Amino acid sequence: MADDLSDSMDTIKERHGRSLVNALMDIEKASNVHHRKPREFMKILDCLYFSSRTDTPDTSAGSERREPGCRPTTLKRKRIDTSDVAMRDYVAVSYTWDHDASFKEPCGKYSVQSHNGDFLESKVRDSVFERVGKYMKYFGDLQYFWIDRHCVVQEEGKAKTEALQAMDLVYSWSKHPIGLLYQPILSVAELKLLAELMSGQLADSEHLSDQRTSETLKLLEDIVSDPWWTRAWTYQEDYSAGERMKLLIPHNIPPEDYTEEFSNLFENIPGEIVLDSTGFYKAASAFCLPLDPPHYQLKRIRKLVLERAGRFTLPLKEAMPGLFPFFDDPANRSMTPYIVKNIEGRQLRVPWDRLSIIANCCQYPVRLDGVELSKKDDQSVSLAILALFLLNGEIFENGWDQPRSHIADGRNITYFFEKYAFSRYPRPQSGGNLTYNKSCRFTDVELTSYGVKTRGHVWFINGEFDTSEFADQLPLAKDGGDPEGEDRRILGLLADKIGGFGEKSSKMHKTLLDYLDRGFDDASKHAHTFAQAYQRSMAKELATAIRQQKPIWFGLIVYAPDYMPDKHSPGFGFFVGNDDGDYGRDDMPMHVFTALRERAAGDDSGLTNDKGRYVSLEVNYECDNEEEEGGLACLLTRRWIHGLCFYDGCPEIDVVFFWPGVLTS
Repeated sequence: MADDLSDSMDTIKERHGRSLVNALMDIEKASNVHHRKPREFMKILDCLYFSSRTDTPDTSAGSERREPGCRPTTLKRKRIDTSDVAMRDYVAVSYTWDHDASFKEPCGKYSVQSHNGDFLESKVRDSVFERVGKYMKYFGDLQYFWIDRHCVVQEEGKAKTEALQAMDLVYSWSKHPIGLLYQPILSVAELKLLAELMSGQLADSEHLSDQRTSETLKLLEDIVSDPWWTRAWTYQEDYSAGERMKLLIPHNIPPEDYTEEFSNLFENIPGEIVLDSTGFYKAASAFCLPLDPPHYQLKRIRKLVLERAGRFTLPLKEAMPGLFPFFDDPANRSMTPYIVKNIEGRQLRVPWDRLSIIANCCQYPVRLDGVELSKKDDQSVSLAILALFLLNGEIFENGWDQPRSHIADGRNITYFFEKYAFSRYPRPQSGGNLTYNKSCRFTDVELTSYGVKTRGHVWFINGEFDTSEFADQLPLAKDGGDPEGEDRRILGLLADKIGGFGEKSSKMHKTLLDYLDRGFDDASKHAHTFAQAYQRSMAKELATAIRQQKPIWFGLIVYAPDYMPDKHSPGFGFFVGNDDGDYGRDDMPMHVFTALRERAAGDDSGLTNDKGRYVSLEVNYECDNEEEEGGLACLLTRRWIHGLCFYDGCPEIDVVFFWPGVLTS
């Protein structure tokens, strides 16, 4: 069906004549699910190269195009094994296929070797190859480049599907990803203004003259109005390339006016400005964020620049309160709503391609086959995106404080992500907020009529330690004043406290002491599994909480039916509590749900697009309706909670996180 991203959820429900939950379950059943990226695609990555040095475009300032009628320049094909890091010295080209009418340029000068060996006239604009060739020659005679129009099989089928699933790797593995913009810098004055922006001279934008502010905003508007910023595929290419992406902007500045200052900032490729994309985003955002333009037109430009050249790490609520009304601190949220919002607002020839783009950007291992889904009249792009979100373990708000009404008034799927994607991740002491948040996902997900089924451990909070009463010293300490030793000494206070509980706590006491000896030794700093690294980071969170005299809650595991005391260690954990000491609402005992899963391993046939995962949620534990809910414990999310847990060998249990009321109304 046609793209329905602009349709409200109510409209989609009415169109399909079934509940949203049933529609989501049908998508899970109807679509072939891919769990691995095809390894072979990257091992035999099709690239192009200029057949001879004379065919490579000249970088000299006076070089001219060849006259019409000359023999076409040939581009040959070669497969390279990019699983070898040394072979990633190729240029990954990001450009727009169909350009704005005002930028119509000729094609046909280049003849490209096809997959079957024939040479065919290319329909790619001549200027694309010319600009790529000049860049390759300027930066150390780079040999190979990748361009989707010729390096991906364009006929629908398995080969194209595999290419779409692995497209992000092409740009993230490339050492030289470039984005080709076509909106030129027309004068020395504009170039000077861009240089001032990139060098930080305009960062204090609040104190610039109105004229200077207006000129800078209009220059930024010209740059981000290039069609490259409006396409969903180029968004993915830019996102995947990250800090290595370079933007090429054409200019018409005479060589005598292109000074050393410009060369130092923008390289010295004749006719090209080379911008570090991350640097441009930072500079543009630093300029625009403090501004409060007096005129509507300038306000519109500011909003446009921040929409297209802003980044998730910026305070988006301040920058775009109308666009992201539910964002408080981006560091506390999943990046998924931001990614979906950006992809929704960009052009795409095939709407179902959004599934591949979102999965690539969000690093989802579970994929939905958009080609298969598109063949069914009763399927929805919007609901497929939501199913993708849920099947990959993204955490959502479903607590008692969430509204249980319909999504009305034209609210579309993006609203669901903004409102219901979990948004209360605390900042970890180790930093790396966004990287930390990416791993906060459920494991082994299945969609059911009751909610999202997953696996993990449930903990019952059994008591609280008043950390203000802890002693100031510990006989166990082996440190010499180093921070890690101090953490160990502080956590040793908990071991002493546990040891004072009597014989029943002896195993717990020993387990914690063993960890303090093993988990903080020098070897563990450098060689550890994902689980060990996470446990170590939680130990640091716990030590920090004790320093801050926050309450520490003591939890015991809610055992699975197949738990055997003679074979399994006792499950226990320490959780950073609320300062108000409130265990739960309405006198209900408070529970915590945790899960941990190593990153799935790849094999000879595929690369996993997965990350290690962890969950640590304070939850409300619903026990009254277990028979109705398939015999599973049903949970409601409350908040993320840091905790140091020990459960060696304790079996996990299946649980269900209820659907948000908005999906079941």
